[in-house]
Amino acid sequence: QKFSAPLGRLQSACPRDVERVWKGLSAAEECVARGTALWTPSEDDEAIFVTRAMGCKDLKVPTPLLAAGLVAECIELEPGCQIGIAMLPDGLSSVSEADVAGELARHAPSRPRAAALRLALRGQNSGQQESAAAVCAYLDWDLGPNTGAYGAMKRARTAKPERVRISHILLRWAGQKGGDEFGRRGFPAPTRTQAEAEKELLELLEQLLSEDPKTMGARFKAQVMKRSECSTALNVPYADLGWIEPGGAEAPLEAAAFAMAVGGLSDVVISSRGAHLMYRLA
Repeated sequence: QKFSAPLGRLQSACPRDVERVWKGLSAAEECVARGTALWTPSEDDEAIFVTRAMGCKDLKVPTPLLAAGLVAECIELEPGCQIGIAMLPDGLSSVSEADVAGELARHAPSRPRAAALRLALRGQNSGQQESAAAVCAYLDWDLGPNTGAYGAMKRARTAKPERVRISHILLRWAGQKGGDEFGRRGFPAPTRTQAEAEKELLELLEQLLSEDPKTMGARFKAQVMKRSECSTALNVPYADLGWIEPGGAEAPLEAAAFAMAVGGLSDVVISSRGAHLMYRLA
């Protein structure tokens, strides 16, 4: 009875996991009711870590001891609410919750890779010896057709355009397979790694965000002409890629391009050509 209510709430989300829990509880209840003395190893025995073990019901039926599957937790979102999620390993234990919250807020709602990169770099800068990595994501409330005036206002504000005009900075790295037919002439072959390319774009993104947003377009164009290894940096007058329509670019580039507001900056995006930072002109 103690577990009926919480398991009932998880039934629709993960029915198989709930079924396994009920079987485990039933087996435990049967053992307690029979009064069977449980065997325990001596302190001299060596422990073995396993994901499955024989147990319960007189050791005749294998019962999962430790689940290797996902654990689900249900969180109720309020209308218009957005949640940022960061998953950090033990190697980033020195990064505080305030730092995590700050990076998620700075790069919301569409730059999760930038937030994850900065958190990973914070861990490395703190002197951690282990390799550091982080995963970030943003969850938004999906407003249906019958959500009143608030829903209508948000849909109008976030409606996906038919096409977007984009300028971008492309950085390639050493060892990439195949040539780039749209590569910018006169640039030496890259010697940087992918990690170095992403870090360079992250630092440029943070620099651009820290200055006057009214001059963002001019400052981004100057960086395109200085850094970009794509031939579109020479396009006049905006040094841009031109208009992008659905299906007109690689999926990561298209998703990031359509997620930006006019005058906004994208996440650090990885494609088959290299690492990108984009600015939406229109």
